Amino acid sequence: LVIGLTLVAFGTSAPELVLDVTAAMKGSTDLAFGNLIGSNISNISLILAIGAIIRPLTMHMNLLSAEVPMMIGAALLTCSLASDGLLDRGDGLMLLACLVLFVGYTLRSVTHESDEIKADLEDAAATGINLT
Repeated sequence: LVIGLTLVAFGTSAPELVLDVTAAMKGSTDLAFGNLIGSNISNISLILAIGAIIRPLTMHMNLLSAEVPMMIGAALLTCSLASDGLLDRGDGLMLLACLVLFVGYTLRSVTHESDEIKADLEDAAATGINLT
């Protein structure tokens, strides 16, 4: 499930990546940065809102205690790196390293799921909800 969702996430971000790379190569870095920030705001708020309207979202404490602070940290890191008006290759490599670390953390945490999460998945399957 996590691998599939990760591939979908990268796949849905691919058009934005192409736009951002094209804009940066043509010197329109403001367009690239604006697209990046706007798409993240849209993805986080709009998608979560639509999902919550369709069905209430259940969050486990590990999400609130680990992943939400990482998301806030990534936003703050991006803001601090961009505060000088420039995101250079070093900044990009740092952000890319953070992405790799987060994906690694996510894959590692899935392999060590708690029994509570496994029980929730079994309950969802028993009620006919397909989570794959």
